[in-house]
Amino acid sequence: MDAVKPIAIIVALAIIVTYIVMNNVPGNIGTYINQPMEIINRVREEIMYSVFAPNIGTETEELMEVLRLINTSTAGPTIELPSVQELINGGLSFSVVRPTVGGELIIKPITYGNNEIVLSITNYLNYPVVVVNITGDYVVMTRELMVKPNETLNATLFIVNPEGFYEALAKNNAHLCIYLEVNGLNITAPISLGKEGSTSITIPMSTTGEVGINVRSSFPFNVTIMNITAPGLSLVKPVVVPPNSETIALVEVENPSSLSNLSLINATIGLGGLVINGEFRLGANGSLSLMNVNKCLVMIPIHNPLDTAVTVYEVKGPYLELTRPQALPPGVTELTLSVNDLGGLLRSIEMGNEDVVMVLGIDGFNVTREFVLGRESAGGFTVISFAIENPTNLSLIIMNITAPGIYLANAVTLPPMGSGVANLVITGTPNLVNQLVNVSLEVMGIELTDVFRVTNNVGLEPVVIEVPIRNLLNVTLTVLNITNGYLYLVRQVEVMPGGVGVLELRVINATEAFSTYAVVVAKVGSTVVRIRVRP
Repeated sequence: MDAVKPIAIIVALAIIVTYIVMNNVPGNIGTYINQPMEIINRVREEIMYSVFAPNIGTETEELMEVLRLINTSTAGPTIELPSVQELINGGLSFSVVRPTVGGELIIKPITYGNNEIVLSITNYLNYPVVVVNITGDYVVMTRELMVKPNETLNATLFIVNPEGFYEALAKNNAHLCIYLEVNGLNITAPISLGKEGSTSITIPMSTTGEVGINVRSSFPFNVTIMNITAPGLSLVKPVVVPPNSETIALVEVENPSSLSNLSLINATIGLGGLVINGEFRLGANGSLSLMNVNKCLVMIPIHNPLDTAVTVYEVKGPYLELTRPQALPPGVTELTLSVNDLGGLLRSIEMGNEDVVMVLGIDGFNVTREFVLGRESAGGFTVISFAIENPTNLSLIIMNITAPGIYLANAVTLPPMGSGVANLVITGTPNLVNQLVNVSLEVMGIELTDVFRVTNNVGLEPVVIEVPIRNLLNVTLTVLNITNGYLYLVRQVEVMPGGVGVLELRVINATEAFSTYAVVVAKVGSTVVRIRVRP
């Protein structure tokens, strides 16, 4: 509400009247002043400069928007973390599921023909072996063959180039490749054919293809393994490990040594709402602890409770920082943070040492929040930066804006018709409804304090308005009273010739105060003037 304009009009009218009285301008001065408009217009230009004040209405409208922002932003956006203790204490362990070797697979050529070869395959293992395929430069196999334990079956290979095949055979250069499936393992093994003798394959001679890895979790929540890569190894599909349980993850193995030398993996793992992407070092027994993870990306849930989008410009702490500015729609979304030491971050959060600065953009305002990660509700502070304009031709200094849990970081100087940036500091989560907001100003060396009450809809109602007044007359001017039942002058103000005074008005009902006739009583020299005006 622009409270200064009606107050300024009231005071200006009072001075216009005193000007008329002092200059003996003919008129009918009584309970009601009804001077001809030409007289009023003639003196208005000179006299209106005796009342000067910033356009508080402009500032209070901006201040109301900030207070509405405070009313909502102190509740969020908030970073949602799982129990840090559970992240520290939990872990994963990986072990390769290998079948028990119970014998050998013997492959022996029986017949060499012009168009086909017949191989005898004897299974001395204690589980079935599926011969998925046998390939070479000159032969093809047309169907799978399953050989039961201690069973011998024949496999027929068709020769697509007899001349080339027998030439290679004569030089002992007929090499084939056999693809087997044994108890969930995909195994690839080379075969060298000769005119006589047999080939022996020990299972698992080489472990390639899809291999099962047992994953055990000691976390009390679901763990989703979204991706695993290592030299010669990759996850076939995502797998969910239930709380404190285990499951089998299928990995594609290209190199038999990948599993035996597995100590470092790149993985994307979801844990309790977090998604961690980075390099994980495995212990000697295949164990994985988050405390041993260094650099990584962490996708962390963040809740925006507002009904408008919020832009996150910066998040920075000792162990983390925002990868890039990110827009947060209303609701819960993921914020991507770069972490330089995950173990150090978890320990810092546990000890309450991870001080984080977050810079937000909300409805045109820049909001800077500082808090301890994992303990946002325990304190911290917020700084709301907002532009403020001075629409007058007078210099204006905003000395302070205070309310419970709120203060101005530093005084803001606004040149005539200029602008500046105010930084309002909010500590904790203040409840501003029905609280008083004090605005301290300085205009041309005069200090003013205006008091507003925050309404239920986070609006502002003036409670105390201070208006400076300059006496342009050559006699003493005393403003005895200004009242209309809804506002009144707190104390009489005496202004010496050429001097400046401050009118302090208390507002009882803002709606009525500035829409109802007010009576102004002033003493000019020894003459008392009483006027009734409507703002």
